[in-house]
Amino acid sequence: MDEAEKIRKVIDLEESAFAPLQQDIADTLSSWMSEVKKDVKLLESEFVPEVNQSIMDHTFEVMLASFILGMSHVAPGSFDFADKLPPKPVSFDEAVAFSKGRISLTRDDYYQISDSLRARAWTVGRLAQVDAVERVRSHYLAQLTGKVSSVEGFVESLDLDEALGASGWASGQAGYFETVYRTNIQSDYNAGRAQQFKNNPPELLEFIGIEDARQTDICAQRTGTVLPPDDPWWERNWPPLHYNCRSTVRGIYAEEAASYNLERLAPPSPNLVKPAQGSFGHNPIKDNALWNITPAQQARISKAMIQEELNGVVGQTVCKSFANPKEGFISIDVPKGGVRYPETMAPGDTSSMAVDLASDKGWFVELTSDNRAWVNGMDKWAMQSYDGNSASIRSLFDKARSAYLDVPTSGASTIAKDLADALVEVSSKRDVSLLAVNHGGKISYFTKDHFRQLLKLTDQGAREAFITSLL
Repeated sequence: MDEAEKIRKVIDLEESAFAPLQQDIADTLSSWMSEVKKDVKLLESEFVPEVNQSIMDHTFEVMLASFILGMSHVAPGSFDFADKLPPKPVSFDEAVAFSKGRISLTRDDYYQISDSLRARAWTVGRLAQVDAVERVRSHYLAQLTGKVSSVEGFVESLDLDEALGASGWASGQAGYFETVYRTNIQSDYNAGRAQQFKNNPPELLEFIGIEDARQTDICAQRTGTVLPPDDPWWERNWPPLHYNCRSTVRGIYAEEAASYNLERLAPPSPNLVKPAQGSFGHNPIKDNALWNITPAQQARISKAMIQEELNGVVGQTVCKSFANPKEGFISIDVPKGGVRYPETMAPGDTSSMAVDLASDKGWFVELTSDNRAWVNGMDKWAMQSYDGNSASIRSLFDKARSAYLDVPTSGASTIAKDLADALVEVSSKRDVSLLAVNHGGKISYFTKDHFRQLLKLTDQGAREAFITSLL
């Protein structure tokens, strides 16, 4: 089976996922419309639907299946895995039976991947659910404005098929499923390949693009690139590189690799290739890149006020180990979430900050010896106390994409100005995800959306007023 045929297997997996997920979204929208018909005021207010567990389960199933499919397609003597989506989550024993011993995945590795994918699936599925309701609500509000004399009559006429179309989930529509779910499925598939390459390193890797009329310039300009697995080029050029990307990476092993002149292998010139879209292109298994919450997702999580809910899911999956002692670490009791730090690290300001952060919304914080932390087992954060210098705020984001800043009483008078200066400079140059600011015992969260709004303000006084309004 050639690479194009393998990609078609992934597309088959995507197609099989659509119908059950569409029904799940329809159930959510139907429930929302029933609530609106009971209380028309809900049409004019942001609404967070109850969790639809079926969405989370179906999302997890297809993500796990695509990951293992990716591993199996590059395993020695690769074979066809999962001609269609399994009707339930794949257990470890089932995965071993499917792989016939060809996938290099221990039981512990499997459960770690499964837990991480379940947390990620919860994020993708929950945001799909929240976004679907918000799209439909906005659609009906636009119809309602100035055109309908009876709000009650209008609400009674709400139609599920129209709602599905407005949500981006109608059959045959290039909507939410195509732009988000398909891309996530491709991400998991290529992450499975990356995992297998890590377990059984090839001599070389080749970027494979599907060379047809649908191929983008982004992928066409990289297709055929052959480099060693440890070449830094792969850290920023691992597919998917854009929404609906179909490219992949194949391994080249000893016999075939012997035909290549290693001295002549080189990445394409950066001047001759288009960059990957947004945050696409990162190696999916390096620094937890596959599991990370993206800046765009974080902004939507904060807006929908579901952070605590997601933190709770993380506590049941990737961070469930916080319930038990970890060798070499000291655990701190907190009301919500969890905190631990290395035995070699003395407790102090950083551990105090970690306790405050965890206690706020139930985050799980594991400190490292360099004043950084893994938060929720996925995101690397920088943590420090404000020293009255805006340069120190900027330097936080040299260390990580997310950060925690503790503001002592002595710094309260200048924090708005220094935050405005630092965030304008930082967010104009790099992708920043989240800043948590503890100001007077209250933690405020600045997301990508806030940074974007700040950049639109040109007056310093307006910027400081904006920051102050969020503190």
